[in-house]
Amino acid sequence: MKKLLTITFASISLCIFAQNSDFEKKLVEFRSSLYPLLDNYNPEKLLKYDFDQNDLIVTKVDSFVHANELEIQQYQLRLMQQYSNNYNFEIRTEQFEPVDINDFNQKLNNIDLSSVNPFYKLLLIDPIKELEIYRNMYLVQKYTNTEFAVFNTKLTIAPSLIKTKKSEDGYWDIIEYLHEFIIKAQYDPKQSKITNIEIFKIKPL
Repeated sequence: MKKLLTITFASISLCIFAQNSDFEKKLVEFRSSLYPLLDNYNPEKLLKYDFDQNDLIVTKVDSFVHANELEIQQYQLRLMQQYSNNYNFEIRTEQFEPVDINDFNQKLNNIDLSSVNPFYKLLLIDPIKELEIYRNMYLVQKYTNTEFAVFNTKLTIAPSLIKTKKSEDGYWDIIEYLHEFIIKAQYDPKQSKITNIEIFKIKPL
């Protein structure tokens, strides 16, 4: 990893914003329509995402994902392009050290999106949110509940910075700067999922 990673952003085009807004509106309206159905489930079932494939809410989600498959793919690519035109920031990587997450990546690569609960597909429509989910899945294993709550509070006040870049092989690199961590992920547009993650943590003083 280079000693100095400089990330330069430009303004987001109104065209991309409008295209994303159309699908985002559809997505938000659909997700909002699910709320009344959630009242039919007890809290434990909701917390565990313990839904049967025949549940009405699961059927609705599955139908939405399949009916909008092309729009979802286009939306994901537009997001990647959008985040390639964002903020200006520099990351001095000599202040960070790599974290061994080989086991985590192995589990990640074993995920078969064709067979998982449709709710999972719904959550992963946005690749940036997908990375956030995986990032939190990793950190919650390393932090106490209090430490994780403090980490999230800090991010609420001082949010992370995100940059994307398309590589020559067609993949997209996603880089998230979280002040205490740098997270680099590889997004595969053909599979519509993140396939590899690297984490770097700030060196102790």
